Amino acid sequence: IVAIKILNDEYNGNQQAEARFIDESKAVAMLSNKNIVNVFDVAIYPDIKYIVMEYLDGKSLKDYAEENGGKISPEEAADLIMPVLDALDAMHKKNMIHRDIAPDNIYICNDGKIKLLDFGSARIAVQDAEKSLSVMVKPGYAPKEQYASRSKQGPWTDVYSVCATLYRLITGEAPVESIERD
Repeated sequence: IVAIKILNDEYNGNQQAEARFIDESKAVAMLSNKNIVNVFDVAIYPDIKYIVMEYLDGKSLKDYAEENGGKISPEEAADLIMPVLDALDAMHKKNMIHRDIAPDNIYICNDGKIKLLDFGSARIAVQDAEKSLSVMVKPGYAPKEQYASRSKQGPWTDVYSVCATLYRLITGEAPVESIERD
């Protein structure tokens, strides 16, 4: 069983949306890890762009937490996050960063597997502040360096987001945006 993600017609022709879709396709296709959604094919044509990936039956970690009163125990949260850390380790070994870790991008499959999704913000890690990255943030889950286009980003960027995700799961409260923290 497969799922097909097609760039919506409303975004076709939008260069920024198309670039993000292509980046996501390339990023996921490069990765192979049991905790990352599998991509089987990527097609990029002038009139249509799509990704053929494994079909996942289950729910997002965000939905799971909401169904359990908005928060879960620290032990369960740790168990659910460990596969995400494994997926990030595989990414980081390929010098890639996800840049969008949050409860809605972590999927709990009905068979118990945990899968990391949404690689539209993934990039090759930037080791110096001279290179420019698109500013893409998920309020509460993005570290300060993601709010600037010229910033040093790396595996620590994802680690911050994982910690923010754990905070949300354990407390039931959305994390404060990093740029609003002292």
